[in-house]
Amino acid sequence: MTQQYEDGQANQAGCLHLLTNAVMVWNTVSMRELREGIATLTNAALQRAGLDLAVSHESLRARGHTREACIYTTIQDKAPVEARREDLHRYHHPWEQAQDLVAWRQQKAREGIRDVSREAMIDRVRDKFWLRDTSPAREQERAQSIARSIAREHQRTGRPLQGPHVEAPRPSLTELTARLTQLRAMLARMSQEEPQAGAALNVRLYQREEREQGMGF
Repeated sequence: MTQQYEDGQANQAGCLHLLTNAVMVWNTVSMRELREGIATLTNAALQRAGLDLAVSHESLRARGHTREACIYTTIQDKAPVEARREDLHRYHHPWEQAQDLVAWRQQKAREGIRDVSREAMIDRVRDKFWLRDTSPAREQERAQSIARSIAREHQRTGRPLQGPHVEAPRPSLTELTARLTQLRAMLARMSQEEPQAGAALNVRLYQREEREQGMGF
């Protein structure tokens, strides 16, 4: 507190409290997103290894489980906790694991995850974590991720890479006017030219005369 009067100290205390809450909220959100990203990378690695296993970043309560987490903080708690873990591995973990595996498959369908290679998943998780960061460095990372994703897709499908689409330049109004003037002059010259001798002349008679004469020219 640098202010010497009561009101100033109260204002500084309020600002400090607001700043502390903002930092705590940011850390909570960032930690949750970080846990989610680690779980996504872990599940992709398990799938690449051919294992029907998955993990979840959510707490037991968020997943609908009523049991308490099995942890110990002192050496005296180690033996009973280890004994309890045996029961968890036998009775709880199998169906919890099945639930996490279903959640991982739903996440892939929801987010359109088809490529679970290490490079693709790192790009996906990193870009999602820094989605709200619009700094030039992050924008460059996202552009590089898109380029790598396009290259992997072309490698998977065997289709050749295409360059960037370049639109043909559109003529300006002045150029269009000049072309129209040239076209009008050309048509005027053609209308003034006389037909050359021996040139074929095609004449189509009226439909009635054609029927009467039985022929047309």
